[in-house]
Amino acid sequence: MNQNKFVVAAYVKSFEDFIRNLNGQNDAVIGKIRRQAISTISAKGFPTQKNEDWRYTDLKPLLEHEFIPVQQKKQQAVIDHSVLQKYIFPDWPGKQLVFVNGIFKAQFDGSKANYGRDVQVHSIAELLKKSPQKLQKYLDRKKDAFSALNTAFLQDGVFIELAAAAKKQELHLIFLSQAEQQPVISHPRIIIAAGAQARADIIESHFDLDEGLSFSNTLTDVYLEKGSRIDHVKIQSKNENSFLISNLFVKQSSDSRFQSLTADVGCAMVRNTVYSRLAGQGSHCELKGLYLGHGGQKIDNFTTIEHGRPHCSSNELYQGILTDKAHGAFSGMILVQPDAQKTEAMQSNNCLLLSEEAHVDSKPQLEIYADDVKCTHGATVGQLDEEQIFYLQSRGIEKQQAKNILTYAFAGKVIEGIEMEAVREKIDHLIAGRFDEDMKFILE
Repeated sequence: MNQNKFVVAAYVKSFEDFIRNLNGQNDAVIGKIRRQAISTISAKGFPTQKNEDWRYTDLKPLLEHEFIPVQQKKQQAVIDHSVLQKYIFPDWPGKQLVFVNGIFKAQFDGSKANYGRDVQVHSIAELLKKSPQKLQKYLDRKKDAFSALNTAFLQDGVFIELAAAAKKQELHLIFLSQAEQQPVISHPRIIIAAGAQARADIIESHFDLDEGLSFSNTLTDVYLEKGSRIDHVKIQSKNENSFLISNLFVKQSSDSRFQSLTADVGCAMVRNTVYSRLAGQGSHCELKGLYLGHGGQKIDNFTTIEHGRPHCSSNELYQGILTDKAHGAFSGMILVQPDAQKTEAMQSNNCLLLSEEAHVDSKPQLEIYADDVKCTHGATVGQLDEEQIFYLQSRGIEKQQAKNILTYAFAGKVIEGIEMEAVREKIDHLIAGRFDEDMKFILE
């Protein structure tokens, strides 16, 4: 039995234990969906580098570990408000919801009674018990192994419903992992359904409470009705013993606007998959990413934007900064269907290499079946400009400080457009903490 089959068999066994431990709290329809999902994994297994979509990421370091689902752990993770202060945004004007090992911690949601008519926020676990039918149409995510794994082991997460014409809502979802003595796996699920003309800023933060080995397998679905707008930010600074597989699926109706920014700093291995379908005329999608890698970190971004209707636009900008032996990868596809005339799409991936052993793989792609479009794509890989360093030195700035200024300016192309001050400050702190102490000028 090869490693892939062995790992699949272990997950199938873990799934059967998981189902038994539900103690009958498993709706028949949801149970069928779970079994269809685990069957998908049994049939297809986990991807290897022979799969073109995974050619740049070797999953062996992840698959060699036996992770324990949180449900099976003898003790649930426990934190208090003092621990939480490190992870919240002090000046965040909206709601902050906390999840530990994928489980919602209601005791930290002091504003639950104050959401108002514009938004409903449900725990997935609560819906599974009381209204499982509400989730059924959102759970058909079985095509790739990790989305199927999330569906099979669905336990908790959050379902956010924005009413039509909802005024701007601000939600910060804080996902914390705590491995304790055993490697732990969690499968957080996020579903966001925005009514017509609704508006929301939604932040995901992913951190670890200890230095233990954890695997977070997240799945986020976003549905935008006509004229709605979602600004989404995902910040990840987990410990370097951790793994993160993140899947984001977006479906946009006419005149909707979706903006997403991903900032990756931590983890031993990160894989972010984004698929956005512009299914309504006049919709717009904007994807940005900033990835900072050092040591032996591996950070892989895989994106697809499908233009399905006329007069839609999209813009992608991913910037990477890699040092030591870090490995970055970007694969981006812009797919323009025959009916998507008047499409405007831009895609750019740029990477800054700060050491000789760091490397990046970049594969921007266009697939166009319409004849009246404006589409561009490109990639650059390089080092800091010695002339610019010399220029700053000639103005009395020390060499290392000059390098830091240029490095931050490179990252700033992604984060400068963030309107949420608390989020921008958090990312600034993460950038400053990643490099040497001279980078602390960012915070002054």
